[in-house]
Amino acid sequence: MDNTLVNSLIIELKRGTQMLAVLSQLKTNQYGYSLLQALEEKGVSIEAGTLYPLLRRLESQNLLKSEWDTTESRPRKYYVLSEEGKEIYKELIAAWKTIIKETNGLIEEDIQWNTLSNVIFMQWLSDYQKKWEKKSKKNSQQTSMTCFQKIPQMKRLIKCFINSDIQENLRKTIAGKIAI
Repeated sequence: MDNTLVNSLIIELKRGTQMLAVLSQLKTNQYGYSLLQALEEKGVSIEAGTLYPLLRRLESQNLLKSEWDTTESRPRKYYVLSEEGKEIYKELIAAWKTIIKETNGLIEEDIQWNTLSNVIFMQWLSDYQKKWEKKSKKNSQQTSMTCFQKIPQMKRLIKCFINSDIQENLRKTIAGKIAI
């Protein structure tokens, strides 16, 4: 797999969400650095070289108002949503929710299939573990223990990849069909 291509596509995907992230944090006055910190605290990383041109563009589109504060030793330019920016932000949130719903509808099948595959594999692994337990009673403990020790580690590793909420929902959905 070409990691360069994947990274490039991820950057492209993020670029579309950065404007919404920035607007979401400008309900109150923020200067550039404080905005970077607020976004970072919420898990959204935007480079300063991306943020400042975005702020200028949003200001030129009348989505933001700005004013300089020169009372401190270092002047700061504060940004806040304009009235028009507040209205457009509300519209963008509605559009975002629609996009998420549509996109989730497209990829939900893949997510469910991957989760179901993991659950089925976990069931197989559990059955395999039980077989080894039965064999270990017949054979010497040491021989079967060597082979068996890896199974719990594999189960823990696989469970790390299964989102617990999805796993719980899937358990409820297929309850009775597969003993989990």
